[in-house]
Amino acid sequence: MGWITAWEPSSTGSTSMMGPLEVFTSTILSLSVSGGDDYKIKDTLIIRTVQFHHENLWIVSASDDQTIRIWNWQSRTCISVLTGHNHYVMCASFHPKEDIVVSASLDQTVHVWDIGSLKKKAGPPSDDILRFSQMNTNLFGGVDAVVKYVLEGHYRGVNWASFHPTLPFIVFRADDRQVKLWRMNDTKAWEVDTLRGHMNNVSCFMLCYGIPVFALLPIVNTERDATQRETQVLPSRRPGSLTLYQSPKSLSYTPSENAVLLCSDVEGGSYELGDMQEPKKGLGGSTVFVAMNRFVVLDKTSNQVPVKNLKNELVKKSALPIATDAIFYAGTGNLLCRSEDTVFIFDPQQRLVISDLQTPFIKYVVWSNDMESVALLSKHVIVIASKKLVHQCTLHETIRVKSGAWDENGIFIW
Repeated sequence: MGWITAWEPSSTGSTSMMGPLEVFTSTILSLSVSGGDDYKIKDTLIIRTVQFHHENLWIVSASDDQTIRIWNWQSRTCISVLTGHNHYVMCASFHPKEDIVVSASLDQTVHVWDIGSLKKKAGPPSDDILRFSQMNTNLFGGVDAVVKYVLEGHYRGVNWASFHPTLPFIVFRADDRQVKLWRMNDTKAWEVDTLRGHMNNVSCFMLCYGIPVFALLPIVNTERDATQRETQVLPSRRPGSLTLYQSPKSLSYTPSENAVLLCSDVEGGSYELGDMQEPKKGLGGSTVFVAMNRFVVLDKTSNQVPVKNLKNELVKKSALPIATDAIFYAGTGNLLCRSEDTVFIFDPQQRLVISDLQTPFIKYVVWSNDMESVALLSKHVIVIASKKLVHQCTLHETIRVKSGAWDENGIFIW
């Protein structure tokens, strides 16, 4: 058991607590609601989340008693109990338009519940008392709510799930450091993508539509100080900027210095350097770190690569022997330079071309974890080479190659 607390807003803008409400005999009369783990009675269980229905007089709650409960806040009655999870239910929420509920549990599953029958039977509040007394629950929900889909794939507990506000997607996160995206229709649901890269449990996410996420969110460093606060390094959008939708085209990061390089097409090619101080700006076609405290900028007009320090001061400048339109990281101190039909590794300190390789026009460069192999991705071709640009194989695709990654065994997946 747990407690739901009702709050009553006043005309002055303040709120008063109407009192804690025991879950199984809830008395909710409010425009806002909260659930907690304040243990008002013996052997209580935590209420993880609560949410109002967008249309009906309902609230859905998720609890450590392994159930999802739907309440009528006007009649102060529980009208349906959804059972089927076998561990704590961490969250539950209504769909913004359809008669379905999504729930996430530490049993490593996400359930989608069809509550269409419950809505069809919705009547006067007095009917909810009778309906609760007649409720027949089984392994997969009550007679008014049944499991539509069971979504699996995480190998640790799932602690949040949410519907997309306009599209038929469900996104959920888990303690296995992954975020999964599922699509659904009237008859089935299937996994679309798995997002990886977090180094610890994923504690929150945000669904965004209409504009790219990077136009909304600041870039922050992942290191936390002693107070466990995250610090903004470099914003990718500035209020009132005329270049709100100007996409950053590359990002380079050096963890030892907490410094970020953001490159975009603004002003014909420019970069910003953020290192916990005031951001520093400059012009350049592309930028990349080549050492802990050194980065290189491509000057297309002179076909040179100035080397700068973290104060944005020029250290030295080297001329490229081949006309170059983009530079990529190629290990400490080296650059992978792209021309129209060739890539070459260039050492800006010695001003020396180490090796080269003829390729189609390359869009992306993906190094293996040990930096022994590199995948060069063009629109329809993948070229695999060694760190010295010794050709190993070429793969042709009939559809566009969008991305790729190396696994821990040295296998390239695209």
